[in-house]
Amino acid sequence: MPEPRFLVQVQILVRSGEASLLVRTGDPDHPGCWDLPGATLAPGGDPVATAQAAVGPATGLPVHLSGLIGIYSAIATDHRMIFVFQGESPRLPPAPRDLTILEARWITDGELAGLLGHQIASPQRLTRILRHASQGHLLPLSRFWRPEPPASSPPPTPSQATSSGPLRSGRPDR
Repeated sequence: MPEPRFLVQVQILVRSGEASLLVRTGDPDHPGCWDLPGATLAPGGDPVATAQAAVGPATGLPVHLSGLIGIYSAIATDHRMIFVFQGESPRLPPAPRDLTILEARWITDGELAGLLGHQIASPQRLTRILRHASQGHLLPLSRFWRPEPPASSPPPTPSQATSSGPLRSGRPDR
């Protein structure tokens, strides 16, 4: 029996009107099942930056991340902690550039109900995510995350740090 792993992942609920963008991957844990686009976080990685970097290749669409819906836990063969972000996109045909994605498509809320029983990787989690998103459970990214400045940028001076409040980045203070 393989040693269980602890994985941190990001997923993005991409919405356009009453439709959600779902992808089918070659995931051996859920072959042929639909799920939200996303990625596994690298050790020391930034969840927001990882979500922003993953959503373009996974969907082939311009997606604006608007906030964090929640952090969910999934325990199966591995223990997964999943940061789920909400994104908005125009309802254009998806064109994934990520070769691990077999198919991507917009699924209306009505169509989704028919898939929940047998073709969704984690129907209970997806149902909770959709409910939380529809109830407005969204933490704006600006409340907890600011992108790190490019490496070529000089560090802020103490007066800059205090004039705009405490400095925050995608990384925890050490």
